[in-house]
Amino acid sequence: MKTIQLTALLSISIICQCICQSTISGTITDENGPLGYVNVVLHSLPDSNTVTVIATDANGTYQMEAIQNGSYYLEALMLSYVDLISESFQLENESIILDMNMVEETNLLNTVEITARVPLLEQKADRLVVNVAKSLTSVNGSLLDVMKKVPGMIVVNGKLNMAGNSSVTILINGRSTQYLDMESLLREMPSDNIEKIEVITQPGAEFEAAGTGPIINIVLKSNKMYGINGNVFAGVGKGETSKRSVGMNLSYRQGFLNVYGNAGISNNKSNERFLLDRTIGETVYNQQNSIPFDPTTLRINVGADYYISKKQEVGLSLKRSSSEGDRIQTNLSKIISPFEDENRTFNTTNAVDRGWEFLSGDAYYTIKLDTNGQKLELDLNISQFDTEKSNLITSEEQDGRSNNFLDTKYDQPGLTKFWVGQLDYTLPLSKSIEFKTGAKYTDASIDNNFRSEFLKEGEWNFNEDESNHYLFDETIGALYTKLNYSSKDWNVTAGLRYEDSRSIGYSITIDSTLNRDVEKLFPSASISKKISGPISAALAYSYRINRPNYTTLNPFVLALDPLTSERGNTNLLPELTHSSKFTLTYDGQPFFNLEYRDTKDAIVYVTEQNDDTGEASATNVNLDNLKQYNGSLFLPLEMFIPGITGYTGVIANYNKYDSEYLNETFDRSKLSITSFIQVKFQLPLGLSAEASGWYVSGGQDGIIDFGHMYGSEFGVQKKLLDDKLSVNLSWSDPIYRYWNGNLNFANMQATMQSQWEINVVEMRVSYTFGNQHLKKKEKRQGRASSIIQRASEDK
Repeated sequence: MKTIQLTALLSISIICQCICQSTISGTITDENGPLGYVNVVLHSLPDSNTVTVIATDANGTYQMEAIQNGSYYLEALMLSYVDLISESFQLENESIILDMNMVEETNLLNTVEITARVPLLEQKADRLVVNVAKSLTSVNGSLLDVMKKVPGMIVVNGKLNMAGNSSVTILINGRSTQYLDMESLLREMPSDNIEKIEVITQPGAEFEAAGTGPIINIVLKSNKMYGINGNVFAGVGKGETSKRSVGMNLSYRQGFLNVYGNAGISNNKSNERFLLDRTIGETVYNQQNSIPFDPTTLRINVGADYYISKKQEVGLSLKRSSSEGDRIQTNLSKIISPFEDENRTFNTTNAVDRGWEFLSGDAYYTIKLDTNGQKLELDLNISQFDTEKSNLITSEEQDGRSNNFLDTKYDQPGLTKFWVGQLDYTLPLSKSIEFKTGAKYTDASIDNNFRSEFLKEGEWNFNEDESNHYLFDETIGALYTKLNYSSKDWNVTAGLRYEDSRSIGYSITIDSTLNRDVEKLFPSASISKKISGPISAALAYSYRINRPNYTTLNPFVLALDPLTSERGNTNLLPELTHSSKFTLTYDGQPFFNLEYRDTKDAIVYVTEQNDDTGEASATNVNLDNLKQYNGSLFLPLEMFIPGITGYTGVIANYNKYDSEYLNETFDRSKLSITSFIQVKFQLPLGLSAEASGWYVSGGQDGIIDFGHMYGSEFGVQKKLLDDKLSVNLSWSDPIYRYWNGNLNFANMQATMQSQWEINVVEMRVSYTFGNQHLKKKEKRQGRASSIIQRASEDK
C-alpha cells in the first residue's frame, strides 16, 4: 500500500512539474527588420541568476521552452548594438510573446571596427603571436608552408631553423609532439585549420622543460560564434607539381553547449632536390637527388564543450589524421677520377610507399572555486601514431659494369602510444599576487621494427647487420610552482619545475638495453616594467633540456644509394641550455630583443665520411658547447606608412661552436643577418593584397657554413556576397635563391645545394555561412555577463 501511495505522489509531482511550465518566444528586430543571431539571456528574479541562453535564428526569432513558473526578465546582446533589458514579467503556466527592438550604437561600431583588426604580430607577456588565419598566401599549403610566416623562421629540406637555432620544439594546441614523426606531419598536414602560431622563447615553469630553442605552439581554429555556422572551401595550385584540397568546418553553439567538427582532404604534391659534390683526394663524388612527395591527407575532428554551471565546464574532442602516398626518389651519382678506369656512374631509384595514421582523444574539466580567480584545471590526452613505410632501392651502372650494390628492401612499421595527464591549480593571493602550481605525467611506448633485406641470386635475404627491432619506453613526471606579481607598472614572475624522466631503449635484434634517467630542477624568472608611455621593458631567464628523439637513438642503418646512408646514434645525450633575454615593446608590439643562449652537448645533424670506400653517412651527434648571441628589431609598418598593416624587422644571430669532434677541434663561428617584411594593403576594385619577403646573409649550422638566400610571396583576395564568399590567389617564391652550403672539416670537403619548389600559384575559394557575429564585450560584469563571456571565449 505504501508503495502505491509513493508512486501516486511521485506521479502527481511529475505531472505538476510538467504543467507548471511556460514558454517564451518572440522576435528581435532593429530599424531594418528582423535581427538574426542575437544572444538572448533569461534571468530569474530577484537574484538575477542566468536560467538559459539562446540565439535568435536567421529570421530573428527565438523560443524558450519548459520554463518554471516565476519572475524573470530578458536581456538581448549583440556586437555593435546597445544592450537591451526587458521589463520584468511573471510566468504562470502560459506561453507569452516578447518582441524587442535593438538600437545600433554608432560610436561603439566605429570603435569595434578599429580594435577588431587583428595585427599580423602581437607581443604578449611571454610570447610572440603570429596571426596566420587571415593570411592571403600559402592558402593551400602544409604546416611547413605556414611556418614560413614566423619572423626569422627558415625552412630548408623539411627542417626548421629559427634565427640560427635548429632546436625548435613544436606543440599543437599546447601539446607535445616529441613522440611523433614531425617531419611527416609538417610536410603532409594541411594548413587550413590553423588560427595562429605562438613563438615562446622564454617559457615559464608551467611549460615542459623540453626543447632548448624556441617553442612553436600551433593553435588550431575553434568556434567563437553562437548558433549554427561554418564554412566550406576548395583550393587548387600548380607549380612544378599540382596541389588540391577541399574541406568543411561546422559548429553549433547554443546556451551552455558548443559542438564542432571539421573535415578535409588534400593532395599537395611537391618536389625537392639535393645536389652534393664531395672531394676525396683527387676524386670527385657528384650526386644529384630528386625527392618528390605525393601525400593524400585526410583529417576529421569532432568535439564538444559543455558549461555545467557558472563555475564548471567540461569538454571532449576526438581527432583523426591520416596520409597515404607513394613516390619514386631518384639519384644520379658520378665518381670522377683522374684515372679513367675508376670513373663510374650510378642510377639509383628508391620506391617509397608510406602511410601514417594519428588518433587522439582529449578531455578537460575546469572548475572556478571562487569569484577571485581560484580555479582547478584537469586535462587528459590519449594518442596513437601508427606508421607504415617500405623502400625498394635498386641501382645500376650506366656503362654496364658490375655493381657491388645489391637491390635492397626496407620495411619500417612503427607504433607509438602515449597518454598525458595534467593538473593545474591557480590561487590569487591578493589583487597583485597569483600563485600557480601543477603536475604532469607522460607515459609513452614505441615499437619500431626496421627490417632490411637484400636481393641475391633471385632471392631476398635478411640483413641482420642493418635490421633492428627497437622498443622504447619513457615516463616523465613533473611538478611546478610559479608566483606572479603584477601592478600598474611592474610584472614579476618566478617559477621552478622539477622533471623526472626515465627511458629504456631495447634492441631485440642485438639484445642491447640503454637506460637513461634524468632528474633535474629547471628554474625560470622574468621581470617587466612600463618605462614611459607605450614603451615597456622585460628581462627573462630559463633553463631547459632537449631530449633526443627516440628515432635518433635507434641503431638503424638506412642506405639511400650506393654512396650515402643514414644511421641512428645510441650514444646521443640530451642538450641543456641556459637562456636569458631582454625585450622592449611599443604599445604591446614587438620592438627590440637581445638574447643569449649557452648550450651544453648541442645536438647537431652532421655528415661523416669513409675515405677508403668513398661512402658518407648522416647522423646526429653531440658537440660540446654552442653559444648563441641574438638581437632583433621589429617595426610595425602602420606607424610609418598610413593605409597599410604589417611589419618589418631584422635579426642578427652569432653562433659559436667549441667542441672536440672526429679527433679534431671544431671551433667555428659566424654572424648571420636575417631581414623580413610582410605588408597588407588595399587595391582598387575592393581587392586586398599581401606581400612578404625574407633574406638571410648566411650562417653556421653545425659543421656546415651556408651562404645567403631569400624568398618571397604575393597574394590577393576578393570578397563577394556580403563578404561570405572569399577568393584568394597567391604566388610563392617568384623571387628566390636556394640554400647553398659548404663543408670543410676533418677529412670532408663538400659543397651542396638544397632546392625547393618555386613559382607556385594557388587559388582558394571559401564560403562562410550561418552566424558570423561575435558577442559584444559587456560593459557590466554581472553573473549573466560572465556566463556569456565564458561561452564566447576562444577555447
